[in-house]
Amino acid sequence: PPEQRARAMSIYQLGPQLGILFGLALGGWIAHHYGWRAAFLVMSVPGLLAAVALRFTAIEPRRGSWDATPRTPAAAASAEPLKVVLRDLWVSRTFVGISLAGLMIGFVGYGIATWTPAFLVRSHGMSLQGAGAVLGLIGGTAAVAGTLFSGWLTDVLARRNRRWRVGVPVLGCLLALPTGVAFFLMPAGAPMPILGMEVPRAMIFYIVFSSTIVWYAPATFSLLAELVVSHRRATALAVFNLGVTTLGGGLGPLVIGMLSDALVASFGEEALRWSMAMAMSTCMLLAILAFVWTLRSYSQLISKQTA
Repeated sequence: PPEQRARAMSIYQLGPQLGILFGLALGGWIAHHYGWRAAFLVMSVPGLLAAVALRFTAIEPRRGSWDATPRTPAAAASAEPLKVVLRDLWVSRTFVGISLAGLMIGFVGYGIATWTPAFLVRSHGMSLQGAGAVLGLIGGTAAVAGTLFSGWLTDVLARRNRRWRVGVPVLGCLLALPTGVAFFLMPAGAPMPILGMEVPRAMIFYIVFSSTIVWYAPATFSLLAELVVSHRRATALAVFNLGVTTLGGGLGPLVIGMLSDALVASFGEEALRWSMAMAMSTCMLLAILAFVWTLRSYSQLISKQTA
């Protein structure tokens, strides 16, 4: 039901966060002992096993049960042309705004996930195994907690005002921006012991950053479920994820790496630090602007529905 969707989406979104927790921690250990190629190969196995389990255990859900405009028999009998669905999505300012914000956050998320282990090695003197363990255990746990909390918070606040489905992601970005900058720009110093590991003090800011940058996901997916009727949701979510993963995720690591190479002449070994700080802050600001623009169009949509 709509009043529970953000929490449901937060549980669904635990997949990537648990992947970070176990993937980085275990992947870093494998890479340290057997090389990074072996880590990639081993990390591919859980996804294949999950796909097989999904195929033989999952039950296809009923559709339209909680829709304001349920799927009609006519719509079920004949699928709409893809170009019609894409055209309607394109003219929806709310959908376009959410997609742009998701693209920017995907750019940041995938770029940081790719380069932060190297950043901890280069700028804080950690081993690859230690960097993976720290990011996986500490950052992954923080992301899991932040995902669950944001789903609960969105549902609670959205009962009072549906606009919080956009407001919660804005709050998350506003918290993630300064803590992310502090994490990347804090100079190396005496590490502190956490869970038996020597951890850079900058990780204090990374905990807050990891737990707040994920706030957008449960709220955004619950908003998309409200925005699009049931027989169009798969296509709409595919288009949204295309921007987040293919464009944002594909370009994020590439641009950060290219920017780091370009900054070597000015910053030397610290070029990656400045590259990540610049890319993260720019994209987070753009994501905030996109969400604010979305809030205006979403407010107009709510006003039309309640008029």
